[in-house]
Amino acid sequence: MSDAPTKNWYETQLELPTRGKRTIGDRWAEFHERNPHVYAALETLALRKCGAGERFGIKALWEECRYELQRIKAGGAYKLNNDFTALYARALIASRPELATAIEVRKRKAA
Repeated sequence: MSDAPTKNWYETQLELPTRGKRTIGDRWAEFHERNPHVYAALETLALRKCGAGERFGIKALWEECRYELQRIKAGGAYKLNNDFTALYARALIASRPELATAIEVRKRKAA
């Protein structure tokens, strides 16, 4: 067992996937696996807005999430790749069907 203190999720920098010839879906899956707190924060914000009867776009939710995660991290730079917003919207809707009427999505073009 290590004597090193453990860090809370908001005390560590996000691990961003490396770019290459991988699909956006592959890069999103890697990011999502490394940073489950991002999904948790989006889900919390989305459910709060849905409960208040609001409709919203994932980009607005993404920016709110980015702001909240930066605020919690005491102003540190927090990197959230805008390429992943549509995939997070679909993941939220898949796991929380009640969000389908609140989150606006378009037909997917990329793999």
